[in-house]
Formats: sequence, C-alpha cells, structure tokens
Amino acid sequence: MLVLLSGCSSSPGDISADTIPPVASVTPDACRLLPADAIAAALTLPSGAELPPPSGTPAPGTPPPQASGAPDPAPPGHYLVTSVGSHSTVGQCTYQSFRGPTLVVSVFPKSTLAALADVTAGLSPVGPAYLGTTGSSGSSGLVAVQDGPAVVGIALNVGGLSNDALARRLALVAAPVTGQPLPVPALSASQGATSAAVPTPPPAAGEQVTGQTAAETVQETVGLRFDPAAITVSSGGVVQWTNAGTAPHNVTFDANPELTSGTMGAGEKYQVKFNRAGQYQYHCTFHPGMDGSVTVS
Repeated sequence: MLVLLSGCSSSPGDISADTIPPVASVTPDACRLLPADAIAAALTLPSGAELPPPSGTPAPGTPPPQASGAPDPAPPGHYLVTSVGSHSTVGQCTYQSFRGPTLVVSVFPKSTLAALADVTAGLSPVGPAYLGTTGSSGSSGLVAVQDGPAVVGIALNVGGLSNDALARRLALVAAPVTGQPLPVPALSASQGATSAAVPTPPPAAGEQVTGQTAAETVQETVGLRFDPAAITVSSGGVVQWTNAGTAPHNVTFDANPELTSGTMGAGEKYQVKFNRAGQYQYHCTFHPGMDGSVTVS
C-alpha cells in the first residue's frame, strides 16, 4: 500500500467534512493510518534548531531563534477520494493546521512503488521508503512506502524548515506505516545536521523467468488447490507453478502485481525468481479459497 502526503495551500475553511464523504472501497482508510501525536508533531512550527543556517552573519546582540513550543493538538482529518497523476482512485486525508502547515496522506490501493513512477519521480530510497524534500523556505516534502497491497504517500508542507529537519518529520509520520524508523540524520541543536548517505535501494521482490531450474514446484491440482500451499525458498530461488488439471488457473500476488501470471491452461508452467526476503501471499482469482504463500529467506 502506498500512502502519499502532500502540501496544500487551501485554508481550513476551504475543506468541508460534510461535503467529502468517505468511500469504503479505498482501503486502508487514509484518516486512520497516523496517530494523533505524530500528526501534531509534524505540523508544529519550526524550532530554532530546525531552521536553515542563516545566509549571513547576524548583527551583534541578535538573539538566537526560539523553539516554537509544545505542538498544538492534531487537527481533524478531512477525507476525499480523488485522482493523483494517472491514478484515478486515491483515498486522501488532509490535516490543515490553523498556523499554516499541512499534512496529506494518500492511499493508492492495489499498487506498488514501482508502478507509481509518475508520483515518486525524484524521490530517493531511504530504508524501506522513498523520500524527497524541496526548498529551505516554504518547505515541502514527500515520503512513499509500501503497505501490503497498497502504497501510502505522506506529503508535508511546513514553511521555514531545513531539508534535514523536514526529512526527519517525514520519517516520524512514516514510522507508523513502515513499522520501523527510517535512517535519516539526527537533529543537532547547535548546527544543521549533515545529510545521511543514501542507502542502496532494496532489490525488487522478484521477476518472471522461463526455462530455469526450479527450487520448488507447486501443482495447480484438479481439486482446485495449490500443492503444496506453503513453500520456502532461499533468496534467488525459482518457484515453478504447473497446471496439472484442465481448469484454467492463475497465480495472483495482490501486494506484488508485477509477479502475477496470466491465465494458465492445462499443462502450462509459470516461474518466478524471488530476490528479496519476505512472505508473499498469492491466490487464484478463478477459484475462491485457492491460496498459497512463498516464504523467502
């Protein structure tokens, strides 16, 4: 699942909860992904240590910038279903602070980070996420993460933040979605933090292959089952599915649609080489209850 958060220039009065009803078909609900404390912290006005370095030497006696104080309570989220780029059905929740900062969470159902190139262009891989920031005044940034069979994009607009401080705030709101912190630089109270090295992007989950030696073979049986239903392979291993019956089948990965097969007729084979550790759930869309899983170690 990909969730997008983006900046918005609308004032709170431009958004009416009464005119934007939730649409149940877009899951997960974008307004239920982030805890209130993370939203409030992300929308707090910049503190002194989060501001960009001054462009010149301050005049003698100029006091240092002061912290903005405790966060205001998290504003209510306003929900709508809209289009983003080439994606026509995106669940979006907007949090607008009365002081100006804006946070937008977007859910792209049944999508992957690889399929959202038009939205994630310019972002850099940071751990399990893709993140980017622009500008040191009128700061805005975006973090995108896979969340099961959806992508979540989180966009934040807080004027005056340094890029490092903005990246840290984006990491804060992404953590509840990723389940782990992102490797962004720690805040230095005395000076701007140096940028962390961008890690090597993780390998793709896998790829469709043909004619390779299979580490594991799964039969699509006449009893409308995958046999065996659960298998384990090492990273780099190839799994082969064979239609051992006469009914048509397919191998459908909702969270990784790039690994999904076409319709398999009697005797046909399908292979996937798995390159990244994890558990991959799949099913046959023709036959409810025909499910399987591949664990990659």
